Amino acid sequence: MDICSGSGRFFRLLRLCPVGADCVAKIIALLKKCGKLMSERIGETHMLPEGQNDFIMTVIGSPWGWLAIWLILVNLVTFFVFGVDKLKAKRKVNHESIRRVPEKTLFLLAAIGGSIGALLGMKVWHHKTLHKSFRFGIPAILILQILVPSGLYLYFNVIH
Repeated sequence: MDICSGSGRFFRLLRLCPVGADCVAKIIALLKKCGKLMSERIGETHMLPEGQNDFIMTVIGSPWGWLAIWLILVNLVTFFVFGVDKLKAKRKVNHESIRRVPEKTLFLLAAIGGSIGALLGMKVWHHKTLHKSFRFGIPAILILQILVPSGLYLYFNVIH
């Protein structure tokens, strides 16, 4: 059994020894032997991808990867929800029974990370552009979403 190749390498390494501090040391020693370690920090090991398909595992294994996936998804959903609401607004003129997307929902989608999708949806679909609450509220949410993490980063990594 070659420990250094194959997709189930990690699980094969786990089966080699019982869980414990000795097991972790053995696994790290085996991984070093295989030459797959990219860097080591305190209590943290990062592995290089072995091929093209491992890019997804590299992204998923990182909290920044999860954040990027979340932001892409929530912005796409927000963009298309603005488009659907614009379509429903046009159809509501002839059909009174059509239910629109509540403004609270549009603001909530922007607040949970979809502010760029909301701004693009407003521009592309020409939707909610005359409402002052959207014209000023959505950019204000985006500015807060940029300033708050930037301020926290500066405080904890530069000032503090």
